[in-house]
Amino acid sequence: MKDVLAFFAGLFLIGLGFFLLLSNIATSHFGFMKVGNTNSAPVLIIIFFVCLVFSIIKGGYAWLTVFFVLLAMVVSVILGTNFYLKHMSVAELLLMVGTLAIGIGLVIKSLLGVYSNKGDKL
Repeated sequence: MKDVLAFFAGLFLIGLGFFLLLSNIATSHFGFMKVGNTNSAPVLIIIFFVCLVFSIIKGGYAWLTVFFVLLAMVVSVILGTNFYLKHMSVAELLLMVGTLAIGIGLVIKSLLGVYSNKGDKL
């Protein structure tokens, strides 16, 4: 019962830490990733349509290529976005990172069932 409580407390702390961290992240540019001076969107869209035609003609597992191209588009948008942390004090940053670390530690401890040398649970 103690492990289950520690697990859910850890999940709550992880969620709280991510919420605090993500609420202090801002973006300055949103768009597809640039390779050199060229935008990667046209290349990905052309590859998407080629894979779509190929999957319609061949069928079967060819739809998997369409999925991977869509995944590449999502990754390209994420990589093309500029993220930065808002201005905050060291105490706020330590609170966010500490909450995340304690939550992750509680979840790992409850999942692994850490034991001491005597056989008692820590």
